Formats: sequence, C-alpha cells, structure tokens
Amino acid sequence: RPGRLSQNPEGQRCAHKQNQNHCDCPFGSKHGITLQKILWQSLLTDSTIKTSLIQLNKILDQQANTDMLTGLANRRHFMALGEQELSRTIRYGGELSLLMLDIDYFKNVNDMHGHHVGDLVLQKLGDVCRETLRDIDTVGRIGGEEFAVLLPQTSNEQASEAAERLRAVISSSETLPEQGLP
Repeated sequence: RPGRLSQNPEGQRCAHKQNQNHCDCPFGSKHGITLQKILWQSLLTDSTIKTSLIQLNKILDQQANTDMLTGLANRRHFMALGEQELSRTIRYGGELSLLMLDIDYFKNVNDMHGHHVGDLVLQKLGDVCRETLRDIDTVGRIGGEEFAVLLPQTSNEQASEAAERLRAVISSSETLPEQGLP
C-alpha cells in the first residue's frame, strides 16, 4: 500500500524504497532503521548535544569566574567587572567607589585553629558581604584573605558608610569551627 514501509528480504523496514523487496540505500540492506527514525534520532541527538553543551558552558563559565571557597567573583573576573564598571562610569557619568578588605591576623587563625576554620572564616566573610551590600555591588576575593568591593553610583561618603556598616556586621559575626571543611 502507498505510504507504508516495505520490508527487505531480511524483514527489515526501509522508508525510502516503499513497495520494493530490497533496499540499496547508503546504510546497507541490513540497517533496519527508517529514515524517519534517523531524522528524529539526529534531531534529538543534536538538540541534546546542544543543550548539554550550553549547560556545560554555563558550568565552566561559573567555575572560571567564581572563587570555589567563597562563591564570590575570583580575581580575574572581579578585575574584568571593574573595567566594565569604570568604562560605564566614564561613559555615562556618576561615581564609582572601591573598598579593599583584609582579614586581620588571618594567618594566626589558620595556625591556631587549622585551615578548615580559616576556610569557614573566608566563607562567612563572603556571606556577610552578600547579605550586607547591595545587589549592584560586586564583591571579589582578590587573594588569600584579601577582598575588594565595587560600589557603582556611590560617592566617597556613601562608600565610607557602607564600609563602616560592613565592618560592624563582620565584627559581630561568629564562625562555628565544627562546620569547617576537612
């Protein structure tokens, strides 16, 4: 019947040689796959591969730009974002401030309590910065215990207020050693 898949001598179906008893397609007479199936598998595979590649690229991008321990921007990414903010400020006007943070006596924390506690301190500082600062502010881990904060559209006076607010929250924060990384 027209529109029906025919079978080759081995009983395998072939979509493009309808109503004939054999198949001479490039896949050979024993392929047993209809062209429709090939197209669907190809589309699904291409779609799946594209989706997987997009997801993998997002993960790689995040890993390349994020400090693994704190979840903040790493030095390279922070510097790139800083250049963008500076260009934006120059182009459109406004103010841009930068805060630099360094944890006092951090080496002593690692020496006395171990690196797992030091890791907790760094993570806690990242959490406090995220909770205390605005969404438009960018926090980055620049080095071991050194951090920087970009404050777009922020005057020197406003930056001083933000720095003092951040210092007060950090001073009152506690870190529980039992949560440290091994």
